Amino acid sequence: MTCLQFNQILPLQKMPILAQDHIAELPKRAQAFCHPFRHASQQGCYFFPPIDFQFKLTDKLFELRTINDSGSYKTVTIDLENPTSGNTFILLSDISPEQSSQCLTKYRDRIKQGLGSKPIDVDIDIDNFGFYEVMLNVLVEEEPFGVFIQLWLGGVIMTEPGCSVWIKQATNVLMDPGYSCLDAQIDTSLWQGWLAIVLKPNRKNVWVSVDKQQPICQVLGYPEPITKLDNIPFHQVANETFLQPLDWHIFDRNYGVKPGKYQRMIRKET
Repeated sequence: MTCLQFNQILPLQKMPILAQDHIAELPKRAQAFCHPFRHASQQGCYFFPPIDFQFKLTDKLFELRTINDSGSYKTVTIDLENPTSGNTFILLSDISPEQSSQCLTKYRDRIKQGLGSKPIDVDIDIDNFGFYEVMLNVLVEEEPFGVFIQLWLGGVIMTEPGCSVWIKQATNVLMDPGYSCLDAQIDTSLWQGWLAIVLKPNRKNVWVSVDKQQPICQVLGYPEPITKLDNIPFHQVANETFLQPLDWHIFDRNYGVKPGKYQRMIRKET
């Protein structure tokens, strides 16, 4: 048995919940008579997207959009026949400049508190850097793989030593959401970065909506099941924990060295 700790980095992020506490709409017959079906949906935790968004996939284009504070759409459009290396992401500032400004002020204060007099080995202006602004990012891979959406889940997760987490589609909860969540296994004692997932769009020629009140993925404990969830709100997250993903992704000059930092950490362990 293990406890999953979620440290909220994005103050707007909906906290995860134990799957057993989520009231899901299941087929009546399965709910009443199929224990394996029902039991599978009640394992681990459900996590939620940080924002509402929509996407549409066609043979030629991929569009990703969110509604901003003015009521208009912020849209990213990618020509799949000729993908470029331009901006393929949506920032919090694209959606709500006011919320972005408030969050950035809080982030910068926390970073200064955590660093104290400790120097950092990279040339970053903390007073102007846009930490934690990317909510969604579109990835286009070679054929036949196509389009993926990388989605930040607004926090950092931890478990007891020796326990990994398995990220997967929310079991039996959203039967046909228009996307699948790719499976991933993370050793949280080695991975110190922010938690993100990858979605694969699988419905064409219609707008698919993703609601921040609906589970986007399920997180299971491996090899021990998750039986307890400890949600730490932004203002209670320890300074060390708050800095970990920045140390991991940004302050480490060797982060981008191939084959990747997590892969290097795993190789060290073995």
